[in-house]
Amino acid sequence: MTVGNEGEPDDPYGYLYRPGPGDAPAGSQSAPAGFGTSPYVQVGQTRYGQPPPPYVPSPDAQATQAVPGVHPDQQQTVYQPAQPGGPGQPPAVPGQRREGGGHGSGGSRGGRGPVIGAVVAIVVVIAVIAAVMALNGGGDDKKKAAPPPSTPPGSSAASSAPPSSAPPSSAAPTKFGETEAETAQLAGGAVVANNAQKFSGSGFVAGLTQPGASITVSFDAPSKGSYSLYVLYANPDPTSTSGQPNRPKKTMTVVANGSNKYGQINLYGTGSPDSWYTTYRTIDLNEGPNTVTLACQPGDSCNVTVDKMWVGANKSS
Repeated sequence: MTVGNEGEPDDPYGYLYRPGPGDAPAGSQSAPAGFGTSPYVQVGQTRYGQPPPPYVPSPDAQATQAVPGVHPDQQQTVYQPAQPGGPGQPPAVPGQRREGGGHGSGGSRGGRGPVIGAVVAIVVVIAVIAAVMALNGGGDDKKKAAPPPSTPPGSSAASSAPPSSAPPSSAAPTKFGETEAETAQLAGGAVVANNAQKFSGSGFVAGLTQPGASITVSFDAPSKGSYSLYVLYANPDPTSTSGQPNRPKKTMTVVANGSNKYGQINLYGTGSPDSWYTTYRTIDLNEGPNTVTLACQPGDSCNVTVDKMWVGANKSS
């Protein structure tokens, strides 16, 4: 240990309270702590003969509130956010959320605003469409559920019902077995001709001028009974009035199913070979197939032309 001033031993910790350069001597009146012209020296950082470095504020978000008579190291530190774009600060990013700042959060909310608005608009459109469809569907249901018109008083349901089809009639047909003479079975000199007018089909039968000449037709009868055989013919003899005595006529014999009991059929004059009249004779037929022959037999005058033959209801009954 070295000897200090006045012969006193040198205190190894004297630098803690030894006045610095420019301060008053140790024996003089000193200012209270913290009010000297020189700041306190931090332990282990003693610099002899050099003034302390000037205080430079940090570029961070901290500032020192100046208090009169207080050393700068003991000043109260107040947090102040750094200004965007200031010295030592990175450029501000638009829309970036910053701690403690209201602008960052507000920007975030502003970014979500258009999205929320679009979602609300879509929901409204869907609701309107659903309402329209519900209204239309309800109208259809009402139409379908409408009750049928009531029956007017005094009318019955049977009167509005469509008439039912009548059952088939069991009555004998008025005409059946119609046959063109030129298509029938011919014999005894009977031939097909067409040298006249107003005949039906493709022609008529001529040559019925001698015994043995005949026309035979076949057909089915609906039931057994008496019917009338009709013959469409032409006789060039003069016409006459029904009931007139000695009327001019020709005759032929009717044979049904091999029986000639039916005798002669009268063929009165028609006045021209182009004029066709109808005559008839009652015959008996069996149910089903039948054969009828118009023949020129001994005692018949014949000499007529025949267009066609058919059977109908008994005209004499």
